[in-house]
Amino acid sequence: MSRTRGDSPYPCAGVPHAIPLVSMVLARASPAGLDRGNSPLQALTLLNEPLFQTSALHLAESTLAEGGDDDRSRIAYAFRRCITRPPEADEVDAILAFLDTQRARIDAGSLDPAAIVESNEGGETDQATLAAWTLTARVILNLDETIVRQ
Repeated sequence: MSRTRGDSPYPCAGVPHAIPLVSMVLARASPAGLDRGNSPLQALTLLNEPLFQTSALHLAESTLAEGGDDDRSRIAYAFRRCITRPPEADEVDAILAFLDTQRARIDAGSLDPAAIVESNEGGETDQATLAAWTLTARVILNLDETIVRQ
């Protein structure tokens, strides 16, 4: 049995750029526009994806190695790597607060750094620091600006 374009089992197979077009039309039709946030399902999917976790680990390693000596410069480095713009002051403050919270959770024993990092093959950074920065890198990688091309 031959199929025609209208019989395709794939949505929007005949119109490859239909999704951006629909988004544009909805944004213009809605007075408030579209939200610029991740859906909970999208965020959950990305946070549990093994490739995403590995990417966060590598971003954390490069941020610690090349991002500077203090947390603020490292956050700016990670932002530039992912979003290609420097972070605003309130963004740095929010991510710094998150990083401090993760460090406190690791120090208190409520998070296991070995479970977060899994393997630190001969790395110079201790596991607790790398784990805190890996969790922070996951947040930066999960930002709407990182995921969605505007």
